[in-house]
Amino acid sequence: MSRPSNKRYHREGGLPYCLNPLTLENKNGPGVAGETDLGGLTVTDNFSAHLRYDPKNKSYVNFAVKFDPSVGSTITLFELDDENFRSSKPSSPSIVSKGPGLIHDFILTENYCIFNINECKLDEMNGLKALLGLTGFAGAIDIDECATETSIVVIPRSLFDETEGVNDIDYLTDERISVCKVVNHFNFHFGNSYELDNGNIVFDTVQTTEISLDGMSDMTDIPVWDLPAPFDLVTPNTLVRYTLDVKNKCIAKGIEPKTLSSRIPEFPSLPKEMSTRKHRYLYPVAAHKQIDFDLTKKGSGPAGALQKVDTEHPELTETFAFEPYEFPGEAVFATKAGRDITQPGQEDAGYLLVHIVNGRDKTTDFAIFDVEGKGSFEKGPILRQTLPTFLPHMLHGNFFDGVTFDFESASS
Repeated sequence: MSRPSNKRYHREGGLPYCLNPLTLENKNGPGVAGETDLGGLTVTDNFSAHLRYDPKNKSYVNFAVKFDPSVGSTITLFELDDENFRSSKPSSPSIVSKGPGLIHDFILTENYCIFNINECKLDEMNGLKALLGLTGFAGAIDIDECATETSIVVIPRSLFDETEGVNDIDYLTDERISVCKVVNHFNFHFGNSYELDNGNIVFDTVQTTEISLDGMSDMTDIPVWDLPAPFDLVTPNTLVRYTLDVKNKCIAKGIEPKTLSSRIPEFPSLPKEMSTRKHRYLYPVAAHKQIDFDLTKKGSGPAGALQKVDTEHPELTETFAFEPYEFPGEAVFATKAGRDITQPGQEDAGYLLVHIVNGRDKTTDFAIFDVEGKGSFEKGPILRQTLPTFLPHMLHGNFFDGVTFDFESASS
């Protein structure tokens, strides 16, 4: 993310790491910790994997979450310049939420940072295991499934420019922050968000009625495609659009949440140039086939397809399904040369890049889809190549303009 130094920064469970984008070695060399504080940035305990891009201000915004049983969860926000990945803002504001929080992603608009915060409590036994490194911290958090509401917390980005009163803000009482209550649900990932001329906010999120982190923990060695039963234990998720009335702290009058996809979508991606801007298309993974289910019951399926979701006309959404034993990771969008996807009618002028794991043959393919125009995507990949090395299933993906790999140097 730092073009002049040609380095990338990423880590979720601690400080960011500085990597060589060609070899993936740490900045300080093999075997040496490559952690960085990003030039003195006050990163508490972790740096989220889901930083968001602001194309207007040419900056990245990210967050860190720290849990202290005596205080609660503290969410610290950071804004970084995209040229040098350093902050030029006076403050890194922080808000406090009572109790633990399972916060993995957030969403950004031109003027706001937005979080989905559930009612949670800490499982003390699993919490101790997490502290000892025996399990993940997520497994130590219990979401209150009896709660009737979820808080959509809308934090003004103007707090970055203030120097006082921006630390340990109680988001429930601070009048600068809007808390919109919606029907209770849980989410890991957002798609995108933007502001309307009337001040309302539109955002797309993947949501489920409950969290299922351990429903498939007892799977056997039988291939996933021959074992539908474990997915009967997993609550299905949907891609849903919300429109918030920030001023009145509620869902916008007359605009109910709209389901964009019910094909077990996840990891909705879009071009970073469309971040914070009004978008029409999202590109999530989805189930191999459409599953008929009741949202109040369990029943899901593995990601075996990609979608081009039309958020304006969901009935026009396109889907490409892989073989039952093939599983794609998160797709990334690459704009076609000479095109401007921010202009009307050109938003889909690009390609989707994706890795596909073949569980039967233990191989990994790389594929490229042309998604421009109605029907192009469903024709299938314009290029598909089996990689010389098997890559395990990957969740997320990224695409960086201007990074050229010298494979001869990389292999020497």
